[in-house]
Amino acid sequence: MNFSVRWRKWIVGCLSSATTNVLVNGSSSGEFILERELRQGDHLSPFLFLIVAEGLNILAERAVGKGFLELINFWREWIEIPHLQYADDTMFVAPGKMENVWAIKCILKLFELLSGSKVNFDKSCISGVGVEASKCEELAAILRCKVGELPINYLGIKIGASFSRSRDWKQLGEKIKKRISGWNNRKLSFAGRLTLLRSVLFSLPIYQLSFANIPKGVMSVILSYSCKFLWRGGVKARKIHWIKWEELCFDTSSGGLGIKDGWRWKTDASWRFTVKSTYKVLSLEGSPALTNKDAKKWKIIWKAPAPFKAITTIWKVLKWRIATCDNLLKRQVVILNPESVLHHKAKDHLLAFINLGNKEDKRFLIGVWICAIWCVWKERNDCKFNQGKRCREKLLSEIKTRIWSWSTAFNVSTSGTDFRRWFAAVKLGD
Repeated sequence: MNFSVRWRKWIVGCLSSATTNVLVNGSSSGEFILERELRQGDHLSPFLFLIVAEGLNILAERAVGKGFLELINFWREWIEIPHLQYADDTMFVAPGKMENVWAIKCILKLFELLSGSKVNFDKSCISGVGVEASKCEELAAILRCKVGELPINYLGIKIGASFSRSRDWKQLGEKIKKRISGWNNRKLSFAGRLTLLRSVLFSLPIYQLSFANIPKGVMSVILSYSCKFLWRGGVKARKIHWIKWEELCFDTSSGGLGIKDGWRWKTDASWRFTVKSTYKVLSLEGSPALTNKDAKKWKIIWKAPAPFKAITTIWKVLKWRIATCDNLLKRQVVILNPESVLHHKAKDHLLAFINLGNKEDKRFLIGVWICAIWCVWKERNDCKFNQGKRCREKLLSEIKTRIWSWSTAFNVSTSGTDFRRWFAAVKLGD
């Protein structure tokens, strides 16, 4: 590779001067010099690995140039690829001929001699596409490896599978279901489940979807799991789905939660993925057009000085999709002791704060409104399900404390409001 002598001496010095120690029964064995390679976690290790792996690439290219290894011409672009390599996972692609297998074995043996690494043929396999089983066994005997069956797994992708069939996506569905089952035992709020849904669950299929289009049936199953996890906390739990999934997928400025409805990335007329097509995916097309007043309302809510779990609760209140008596009765849910702590007009109180004061005062007052609604709803649930006792003075004290902590955490500063006087003046009504 034409590296200078000085550079090679530097690398030899790094390799020969590395030391480490091992704990035996809790006691250090003392430092000793490594005869091969670097210490685990050494920053130089990945760069040296790339240099060594480049040696295998050069050997394969020279074998092709000399005519020892025949390649396959892929469809459309006529790309010739001798091998694919990611870290220590390597796959050679060649016609199923005896000469090609001997050439691959020679390449691997030369790589062993030059690099000092060893190829584990016991973990290797040979798979044939359109090749008879007897022929595959004969070729595998040369390499002394196993015979693999299609489809084979390479970097998490099933090579040789027809991704147009739903059964080939079964592993993805089970992976998502298993991940949700692991979250079932955790006491997650609606906001916590929404965060996991958007950041973790929807990122699982992206790698596989970069190779194939997902069938509609499989996408429906995944979205069904996601919807059940968001509203029920699990796949098997039984709870009310208060809002349609399509409405949840609207942008936050349009009254939704900004959830991506699937992962379909459509090409343009020239069958290419362009920046414009990417923007269409990210802009969540299909969101309803709102008036300036409604759009301003949602923008203020999502930027309010309050925790995310409180904002999501207020989002449900503004949508009036919350477990109040009237909403439960509409869904034919039997209530033993019907009583409501929130009236549907509570959501209209927000409009009274939007046009009050300057920007910072308005931000503070909206935080007060969110805190009051959230604390009242939290107190109601504690009395309803945990047999807690309702205390108005305690509730007011909690609202004041949370307003103060939220304002401090979100750096809310008001020019015309004295916090101490304001808190002292707030009293309970009749």
